[in-house]
Amino acid sequence: MIDFNRIKYERIGYDKTRLTIDDLINKLKDASDYSEYLLVVKKINDIHSHIEEMFDYADIRNMRDLSDEFYKGEIEYWNAYKPKFDLLFLPFYEEMNSSRFKDLLLENIPSNFFRIIEYQMKITTDKNIDLQKRENELKIQYRNLNKTKVLYDGEERTIGSISGLFSSKDMIVRKKAHDTVNDFYYEHRNEYTSILFELVSLRNQMARNLGFNSYVEYSLYSLKRFGYDYKDISSFRDNIVKFIVPLCMKMNELKKEELGLEKLEYFDTIFFE
Repeated sequence: MIDFNRIKYERIGYDKTRLTIDDLINKLKDASDYSEYLLVVKKINDIHSHIEEMFDYADIRNMRDLSDEFYKGEIEYWNAYKPKFDLLFLPFYEEMNSSRFKDLLLENIPSNFFRIIEYQMKITTDKNIDLQKRENELKIQYRNLNKTKVLYDGEERTIGSISGLFSSKDMIVRKKAHDTVNDFYYEHRNEYTSILFELVSLRNQMARNLGFNSYVEYSLYSLKRFGYDYKDISSFRDNIVKFIVPLCMKMNELKKEELGLEKLEYFDTIFFE
């Protein structure tokens, strides 16, 4: 496993990558034998992996420190170009899916790889480039909102760090932390609602552009839900209600007994004193 702190970041240029991928796909189609074909497949996969690694790295660095102007600029770049990068690999997926060497490929590449590209083909279209860009912008808005600092005990702290106090053994501390977080969400309710409504709208449009009825259907493929569908998910939810909810109720009774309380309040989020 690569040490995160030792990863050398670089911004990957779209135009240069597009030319490289186009050239490699042509070589893939013209490969004279399987060995040559497999070598090109590896080169394309390596490029794809590098793109994903650099995107993830920039995203994590931005998530860690929103004040870092460099990675703020990098994530803006990736938000604009990542959907375009994804589209570059569509011809590769199509070639692999119908490859004349597919039987041999299945002997060297996990079969799950072909299921991944099958799913990816179903959710990739140039019709959604602008919608995906806007989706990424909304995700960053949501992230920035969650990283907003509020005054707590004379110190500016993020909502996430204040939430860490929910497990304090001091009831007064827990209540104050919960109230602070709840007040924050209430104060910014319009911003959260605006982001949510726009996300729902554009994601449904993305799904319809690909022939799905809604984002619910689309998400089965975008989230790579292999081997089960929404009937199975519905059954899982029913089992949560049937088996897990009663268990949680019993645990709450044990919690009341352990904490010596007649009634649990919203800030009673610990099990033991």
